[in-house]
Amino acid sequence: MEKKPFLRTENIHKFYGSVHALKGVDFEVRSNEIVGLIGDNGAGKSTLVEIIAGSIPKSKGKIFVKGKEVDIPSVKAARDLGIEMVY
Repeated sequence: MEKKPFLRTENIHKFYGSVHALKGVDFEVRSNEIVGLIGDNGAGKSTLVEIIAGSIPKSKGKIFVKGKEVDIPSVKAARDLGIEMVY
């Protein structure tokens, strides 16, 4: 089994003004793995996916692709890193 995940988030936070939408999310996906996010309405699933896909910026935390810390400021940047989302 592959040691490093393809994608890993560490301590991701998202604030919308005073609303703390994501609170310290850690998440990882390995190459060739299909992942489904399941949770209650308002749990932050869409917010996390939008951050990973480059649609919205994170407020705090780190994102790693293939073990290297990256910035994902746009959808194009995510695609260039090999990240695609199906909503």
